[in-house]
Amino acid sequence: PWEKEYAPHPSRFQTPLEIIIEASNGASDYGNKFGVPLTTGSCTSFELINADKEHYGWKKTCMVAGNWGVINEGHAQKNKIKKGHLIVQIGGDRYPIGLGGGSGSSKDAGGQEADLDFDSVQRSNPEMENRNESVIRACSELGNKSPIVSMTDLGAGGECVALPEIVDPYGAKYELRNIPCGDKTMSVLVYWCNESQESIVMIIKEKSREVLEQICKRNRCPMYIIGTVADDGRLILTDKQAPKDAPREQKVPIDLDMEFLLANLPEMKIDCKTKQRKLKALKLPKGLTVSDALERVLRLLKVGSKHFLTRKVDRSVGGLSAQQQTVGACQLTIADCAVTARSFFETTGIATAIGEQPVKGLVQTQAGGKMSLAEALTNLVWAPLEDFSAINFSATWQWPCKQPGEDERLYRTVQATTKLCKELGLRIPVGKDSVSMTAWTELNGRKHPIKSPGSVQIVSFAPCSDITKVVTPDIKKPGESVLVMLDLSGGQKRLGGSALAQVYEQLGNETPDVHSAKLLKNGFEAIQTLIKDGLIFAGHDISEGGLVTCLLEMAFSGNCGLDIDISKLGSDVLETLFAEELSLVFEIDESSLKEVEKSINNFGFKLDKNAFVLGKTTQEQSVLISRVMGILPMKHGQDGHATMSTNHILTADMKKLRDIWQETSFELDKLQANPDCVEKERKVNYDRKGLNFNLSFEPTPTPKKLLNSKSKPKIAILREAGTNGAREMAGAFYSAGFETWDVTMADIAEGRITLKDFRGIAFSGGFSFADTLDAGKGWAGVIQFNDKIRKEFDSFIERKDTFSLGVCNGCQVMALLGWIPWRGIELSHQPRFVKNESGIFESRFVSVKIEEGPSIFLKGMEGSTLGIWVAHGEGRCLWPDEKIFEQVINNEPGLAPIRYVDDEGNQTEAYPFNPNGSQLGITALSSRDGRHMVLMPHPERLFNLWQWPYLPDNWKNLKASPWLKMFQNARTWCK
Repeated sequence: PWEKEYAPHPSRFQTPLEIIIEASNGASDYGNKFGVPLTTGSCTSFELINADKEHYGWKKTCMVAGNWGVINEGHAQKNKIKKGHLIVQIGGDRYPIGLGGGSGSSKDAGGQEADLDFDSVQRSNPEMENRNESVIRACSELGNKSPIVSMTDLGAGGECVALPEIVDPYGAKYELRNIPCGDKTMSVLVYWCNESQESIVMIIKEKSREVLEQICKRNRCPMYIIGTVADDGRLILTDKQAPKDAPREQKVPIDLDMEFLLANLPEMKIDCKTKQRKLKALKLPKGLTVSDALERVLRLLKVGSKHFLTRKVDRSVGGLSAQQQTVGACQLTIADCAVTARSFFETTGIATAIGEQPVKGLVQTQAGGKMSLAEALTNLVWAPLEDFSAINFSATWQWPCKQPGEDERLYRTVQATTKLCKELGLRIPVGKDSVSMTAWTELNGRKHPIKSPGSVQIVSFAPCSDITKVVTPDIKKPGESVLVMLDLSGGQKRLGGSALAQVYEQLGNETPDVHSAKLLKNGFEAIQTLIKDGLIFAGHDISEGGLVTCLLEMAFSGNCGLDIDISKLGSDVLETLFAEELSLVFEIDESSLKEVEKSINNFGFKLDKNAFVLGKTTQEQSVLISRVMGILPMKHGQDGHATMSTNHILTADMKKLRDIWQETSFELDKLQANPDCVEKERKVNYDRKGLNFNLSFEPTPTPKKLLNSKSKPKIAILREAGTNGAREMAGAFYSAGFETWDVTMADIAEGRITLKDFRGIAFSGGFSFADTLDAGKGWAGVIQFNDKIRKEFDSFIERKDTFSLGVCNGCQVMALLGWIPWRGIELSHQPRFVKNESGIFESRFVSVKIEEGPSIFLKGMEGSTLGIWVAHGEGRCLWPDEKIFEQVINNEPGLAPIRYVDDEGNQTEAYPFNPNGSQLGITALSSRDGRHMVLMPHPERLFNLWQWPYLPDNWKNLKASPWLKMFQNARTWCK
C-alpha cells in the first residue's frame, strides 16, 4: 500500500540530510529556505561527499542557475521522456503579472516604456515556494522511486517558454484551462504568456500519478495535470472553453512543429560604439584631516553597518548556518563570507561570498569587473576550502544597454573578467543578466534616461573543509596580538572610485585594479595555509573605505582598541588609509610572528616588502594610528639617545567611531521600525560589553548506545503549510536519541498518521499559512475547527505519558490552543504572543536565563545564561487577564522558566536585549506538570556548537552544545 511505501518514516531523519542554499538574489521573502534538489540538466562542479548510500546514493555539490548545494547523483540529469508521460504543474494560480519580465530583461533593453518595467513583477505568493520545495524534497528522498522524470521552473516567458522546452523535441498536447488560473478575465495570450511564478512543471509516469498526488496533498500543494507528452514533434494547445461555433484557431490557439518553435536562431549582432567618459583627477579639500574624512566615510551606506537589513530576515532558519552576517560578542554585521553545513551531523559545508564594485566601474569599466571578482575571493578566503581550484563563480551582469557607449563597456568588462578567471584557473559556470537597467523620466519636456552604473555582482562558492575553523573579522585576543597586512596590489594606492572620493562627490580618474592574478592567488593560498595551521585569530579584507575602515571594523566587532603604525606603507596618509586596493589584514599571536613569516615566505610575501606588521591590538577601547616621521636631532651638548618624531594621525575613542559607523543604519531603521526602539538600541550599543553567558552544568554528547538503539521513543515533528523549521527540530530530537517522524496536518486529517504511537510532539517554527491570520492562528484553527484533528490532539494531551514542545510559530499555536500555562482558561483570557514592540521582524542572537520550574525540558539547566536565536515578528507575550499574570509571576514563577536578560545577566524588558517587549523578559511558558512547554526563541537551531554565532573562548572546548541537554532531558523523561 502507498502508506507503507511512501508515507513519512523514521529513515527520513536518521541519515545525513542534504541541503540546498539559495543565492543572495533569491526572490522569496523567506530567504533561507530549505533546499530544492533540482533535477535540471545544468549542474556543474560536482564534488563527492560522504553520505548514506542505502538511502540517498552519492551526493554531489552542484550549481544550478545561481543556487548551490547537495543533490542526489541520480537526480542530477533529466531522464528521457516518452509518449504518454503526464505533464504536471504544481504551485500557485496564474495572474496577469510578469508579462514584461522576459521582454523587460532583454528586448530593446533599456528602451521600453515604464509600463513594461512595472509588468516585470513576477512574484505572487512566496509561501507557495515553500510548499513546492516540500514536494520536491519528498520526491528526492524517495531516491530511485522518485516520480519525477524531468522538471523545470516557470521563469521568463512563463508557460509559453517552460511548456515547449520541457517536451522538446517530442511534442505535447496541452489544455489551457487545466493550467491553474486566479483571474478568469485573462485573455488566452495573457494566460499563456504571464510570468507569475512559484510554479514548477514536471513530467511524470502515469503509474507515479497517485504517489505525487499523495505527496502534494500532505504538503497542501496544488497539483494539476495540464497535458501529455506526444511523439509527433508538435506542440498543441487547446482551449475547451472556446465556443462550439468558434473558428479552429480559437479552439486550438497553438498547433506548431517543435522544430519551428524552438529552431536555432541566428546570433544577434550588436554594433558597439565607444564613448569615453570625461574623468577628472581627484581633488580633495585642502587641509583635509583623517578624522574629518573618516566621519564622512563611516556614514556612507556601503561602508557603515548593515544592521537595518540583516535583522529583519531569518538568518538561522534551517539550522545549517555555520556563519551568517553577524560576528563577535556584540553581533555586528561585519562577516566576510557565509558558510552553510552540509548536514547536522558533519563539519563540512559550502562557503560563499559576494563581490561588487560598481563605482570603480564608473572610473574604469574593466577594473570594476575584475575587482568584483577579486573581492569575491578576498571575502571567501576566510573559510578553509578543500582546494583553490574548487572555487566557482556566479555572475549577475546589470547594465543599461542600448545607452551610448554602454554595450561596448559591457563587452570589455566581460572580456576582462573572463580573462582574469582564466589566469586564476577558475570559472563562471552560471550567471544572469539584467541588461535594461535604465529608467525614464521627463526633463524639460523630453524623455530622459536615468542609468544604473554598469556592474557585475560576483558570487563565489566552494566546498568548505571544516566549518568550525571559519575566521571572522572580530579581534579575539586584544592586548596579546598583532595585525599583519598582505598587500595584493603591488604597492598601488589609487583613490578613484573609493568611498573617500564618493563622500566628496567625485569619482577620480585612477581606480584600483587587479595587479596580478598570480599575486591574488598566492595571497589567497597563504591565508588558507595559515587558517589550516591554526595561526589566524581574525581576518578581514580591505575593500569599501580602505585600510582604516578594515582595521576599525575589526576593532568594533572585537570591542577593543588599536595601536597602529603606518610608517612603512607610504608617505601619503590619505592614500594609505583610504585607498581600496586589494589587501588582507589578519590577527595573530605576537609570539607566532616568526612562524607566520616563514609560512608566507613560501608564497612570495616578505615582511616590509609586501607584508607588513601594522601594530598591536589593545584592551583599552581607543584607536591610535601614527606614523614615524624621522629621527629628531640632538641639541648641542645634550646627552642621551636620539628620539623618533611620531605624528599621531588619528587618536579617537573606538566607541565614538563605532557609533558613527552605525548611525546611517539606525537612521534608516527608524523608517521601518519603532523609532523609540531604534534609539534605545543605539544608546545601548554605544558602550555595550557584549554577550555574556553562564553555564551551570557540563554539556555532554548523547551516548552512541542511545543513538543506535533499536527502541527509541517516537516524536512527531509537526508542520503545516508554510512551516520552515521542521528539519532542525527533527535534527535536535534525533541527536538526543529520538525516533523522529515527519508529520503534516494533512497526514492526521486524512488518517495516514495517528498520534497514539507517539510519546512526544513538536510544533515547529516558521510561517504557517504565511501568518496571514496573524501568528499561528491559521495552524491553530486547523486543529481547533477540524473534529478529527482536534480529537487526536485532545487524546494526546490527556495521556500522562506524553510531552509537547512548541517553538516560535509552534509556540503561538500551543498558546492559542490553551495548552499552557494550564488548560481551561477562556480563549479571551488566554496568554498569547502578539506583534513585537519594535513593530518589525526580529532576527537576533540574544541571551536568556533559565529559571527553576517544573519543565521536564530544563532539568539541570537552572541558573544558566545561554545565547539563543530569535526570529519572529510576533513574540511579545500578552496577558489579557492580569490575574493570570499575577498567578504565574507571584505564585507559580516556574511556569515562566526562560527570561530575556541583558549583558549583566539581569532579566529585562529593555530593547534590544528583549527583542519583543515581553513583560519581565518572559519568553517561555510551561504547564504545571512540566510536560508541555512553549518558547519563542530557537534552541533547536543551536544543538551543535558550530551553530552558535558567538562562543566565549572558554566554551570552545565544550564537548556538546548546552542546548542539546534540553532535548536529552525529554529523552530521559521518556525512560
